[in-house]
Amino acid sequence: MTTSLSGLGTRRRTRRLSIIPVFSWVFIFLALGLLMLELIRFSQQVERYAADVVVAGVDVGGLTTTDAANKLEQAYAAPITLWYDNSPIVLDPAQVGFRTNREAMLASARSGGT
Repeated sequence: MTTSLSGLGTRRRTRRLSIIPVFSWVFIFLALGLLMLELIRFSQQVERYAADVVVAGVDVGGLTTTDAANKLEQAYAAPITLWYDNSPIVLDPAQVGFRTNREAMLASARSGGT
């Protein structure tokens, strides 16, 4: 006589997802996200000048190359007042043909030259 299990009195095992692998994967993805964020921040810092950089008398510390070039242009485009025998002479740099070589100045600052 053979007996077969009819399923009565037997427990069916359900497969349950353990919480440890779920938390592990969540933390792995969080770590990868933070890594990407820090890499982006680092690559942006490389494009900025150090905090104590002064180019041609203009403080450009902490600025990007574009912002530093704009700041240099603004600084050297401002009118200059010359005094001759107690008489002021206002000189506009654009009218006398003064131009800055901002690429050379910024390249020198990047390379650490003065």
